[in-house]
Amino acid sequence: MLAGVDTANQFSAMRPSSQLLYSPSRERPHWLGYSALLALFPVFHYGLSVFIWLFWFGGMLRNPWQRSRFSEELLYQFTYCAHAFVLFALSLAAYWAGLRNRSAAWRLLLIILSSTVAFFWIDTHFARYQLSVDIATGDYWKNGGRAHHYLTWWWYNDLWFK
Repeated sequence: MLAGVDTANQFSAMRPSSQLLYSPSRERPHWLGYSALLALFPVFHYGLSVFIWLFWFGGMLRNPWQRSRFSEELLYQFTYCAHAFVLFALSLAAYWAGLRNRSAAWRLLLIILSSTVAFFWIDTHFARYQLSVDIATGDYWKNGGRAHHYLTWWWYNDLWFK
């Protein structure tokens, strides 16, 4: 044995620990964490928007008179619906990160919030609505009927900013 070398503890750093270290995917989710709860709002908002878009595209596929135009309509409407799908995916990622108590959840929520404000402003400023009501009864307009419908901003009312 060499002087000053402890052969018994020489490889102690390489021994497995008596405490198991689980991977991050096996951690208990933080259901009541602030970031997870806050991430539920965009998940539900964009989830409903994606559902409406998929329902609309499915309606086009079911309609025999519009089925032949589906691919060109999809390309046209892609600029209107792409941000809803992307922000829905980011919202799911933020919710997952919030459940895992990751600091990335707050960064994702900030990106989602700033993107939401930017896309909403672009859509309303340039009147990028998907459906328009041109002919309606007088009762429709008297009861506050909207002239335009935004499938991504389903809660939007034309009279808010006028």
